[in-house]
Amino acid sequence: LGVGALWLIPAAIDRRALAGLIAWDVFVALLWIADVRRLPAPRQLRVTRDWTEPLGLGRGSTVGLTLEHDGRLTIDAQLADAPSPALRRDVPELPLTAWPGRPARAQYDVRPTERGDTAVGPVTVRYASPWRLATRWARVSIEQTVRVYPDLHAAQHHLLHLVRSQSMVA
Repeated sequence: LGVGALWLIPAAIDRRALAGLIAWDVFVALLWIADVRRLPAPRQLRVTRDWTEPLGLGRGSTVGLTLEHDGRLTIDAQLADAPSPALRRDVPELPLTAWPGRPARAQYDVRPTERGDTAVGPVTVRYASPWRLATRWARVSIEQTVRVYPDLHAAQHHLLHLVRSQSMVA
């Protein structure tokens, strides 16, 4: 559309150049429609979330997001997960390139700051074709509740320190 704005220069001199401007805008609109129709529908997207280990208070962990689709072309996607602020303060945005029928995976880190159950919300997917004329958005509902356990590794360390101290006293 920016290139089409160049048609305004000759249109200021001769009104017949407006036809070129309109033709260019119609051409770009048709390309945009073709690009939107090539993109997979939001219902064709599948997103799964996996955790590498149980969550422990104050211990870092990794969360993986996997995207699959049934479309006909490769898509460039940006996944935005919705973890609780007790797991991560900012919204993780993960870039992915997903080929048809092949899962694409990305991961991000969390560090829980509170014990107990916490909610993880849906994933928002923004995706475009290689042409990048049109972009679609999808919201994938994979809400879940995860449990954050006390840091048992730190407790074991303190227990060993306590045993050593008692043996020194004895």
